[in-house]
Amino acid sequence: MRIWIFACCLFTSGICVARADLTITQKVEGMGQNAENASRFKGGKTRVDTSPGASIIMDLKTGETISLNHPQKTFLKISGEIAQAAIDSVKKMQGEHPDAKSALTATGRKDSVSGYAAEEYTCTIAGVKMALWLTRELPDYQAALAEMSTEFSRGPMAAMMQNYGFDMSTLPGFPIRTVLEMQPGQTMTRTVIAVSTKPVPEADFEVPPDYHEIAAKTLTPPAAARSLPTP
Repeated sequence: MRIWIFACCLFTSGICVARADLTITQKVEGMGQNAENASRFKGGKTRVDTSPGASIIMDLKTGETISLNHPQKTFLKISGEIAQAAIDSVKKMQGEHPDAKSALTATGRKDSVSGYAAEEYTCTIAGVKMALWLTRELPDYQAALAEMSTEFSRGPMAAMMQNYGFDMSTLPGFPIRTVLEMQPGQTMTRTVIAVSTKPVPEADFEVPPDYHEIAAKTLTPPAAARSLPTP
């Protein structure tokens, strides 16, 4: 379960860029998945539509997270304080694992991914073998990586990312394709297929007026951690 959640975290957080209005469309394949979804970014907020029926809106400045359930027209709001308390609680339960990873290593393989020249790097984190196809052709990719690192520090799986010492800002390129080997012979692949800088409507980061809130005031930090949305 820990490895599975870690992988899901990479598949969403690995594309979180919040410098300006931005929409990234990706395709996820493998392990029973074959779908496209879009992530939108504006003014320090990010929205990921994890499925046709669910979306996650996060304020990267405060850590507040809102999970939308579209079929039921409900939403669950987790404050930044509760989210941080949950992260700290999970970190304490997990303990420190700074060495549970291998160094990022260039394989020498090159390819064109979605029109961008990319180079393959490999590593292992939390038992998951990863192949990252990194490109330096995406404009301002260094700033994008810095924003991705910020999202990791605020996201629902921040405790795991911090415990395993994963720092997205140190990558030598933008991850245009990510391949995770979940089990021998079973992989999940995320490929960024389109990047748009067209203006994103403010309404995309707001709760629709006809949605009603699910109370979260009774959640303790560990419960809050379990309630934080994952894709």
